Amino acid sequence: MNLTDALTLFALFLTIIALVVVAYQMYLTRKSLKAAQSSIELSIKTMQIEMLPKAGWAIEVRVKLKGWINDLKKVVELSNSALETQNSSLMKRLSEGGMKSPKGLVRKSVYEHAPNWLSIILISGAQYYYDAKAPQLYLWDSTNDLPKYDFVSSFLERCEDSLNGLNKLLTFIDDTVPEVYLNCPASLNDRDFFDE
Repeated sequence: MNLTDALTLFALFLTIIALVVVAYQMYLTRKSLKAAQSSIELSIKTMQIEMLPKAGWAIEVRVKLKGWINDLKKVVELSNSALETQNSSLMKRLSEGGMKSPKGLVRKSVYEHAPNWLSIILISGAQYYYDAKAPQLYLWDSTNDLPKYDFVSSFLERCEDSLNGLNKLLTFIDDTVPEVYLNCPASLNDRDFFDE
């Protein structure tokens, strides 16, 4: 065996060792990623379980956000219909549903007693909702007693922006609180289950 053949065999041997090392590293990396994924899932479940005693607030905030979303969807639908049909009575009725002030959108007790993150979501949701409801007043020109059809498209854009914001806020709650808890039947109060 000459020197070239010996060096070739030696290089082949080193390449095989390098491939074995790389394969082993890939195996360890894959195992490490699985362990990290399990750890993250366990952390999320632990956080969800720790939060369950306060999750009733999440349900209340979630219901409020969904109510605002449903209202804005209905307003968008009616606004599109009023614009298409040039229905002035519908425009007037829509403008009467606008809001002059955000007062009363949020119950103070919910804001003060809910966990901070839920209070922030609730107030943010109220901001988005009011941002769409305030200009709704201006769908009707009360001075001239006429509909403002030219305002509808910018109003609809604002409604869509608010709907997007509200939906994103709702996903924060849905991602944090387990769905099984959010959909738990709630026809009875907790105290109804206690023994005498």
